[in-house]
Amino acid sequence: MLQKLGADVVKTKANTRDLLTEVDPEVQEIISSAVRLAFPDHGFLGEESVPPGMEASSRALDEILTDGPEYLWVVDPIDGTTNFVHGMPLSAISIGVAHKARSIHWSPYDRVGVVNA
Repeated sequence: MLQKLGADVVKTKANTRDLLTEVDPEVQEIISSAVRLAFPDHGFLGEESVPPGMEASSRALDEILTDGPEYLWVVDPIDGTTNFVHGMPLSAISIGVAHKARSIHWSPYDRVGVVNA
């Protein structure tokens, strides 16, 4: 991710501040593959696999928590995309894990810069 700091915006999603770069789906796929390999019975919800907007996000989360597996991984592949796009090292990969709809761990993985969590 660090090598691609300042990546171009591929598209905007819900609004002009909700950006998607080529790096977002790449990072999400790397994490998703690792989770599926290590924990094949766990669920995975990545920001880039949900339509834009709060309603779509809430609906996707409700569906997977209602009908999904016992454990759920929730990932924002680039938390702080606007900073990332502008070459500012103030972004991270955010990963959370929930068990039976209760958050049990959340961690920003800071390979780019300073993160306040």
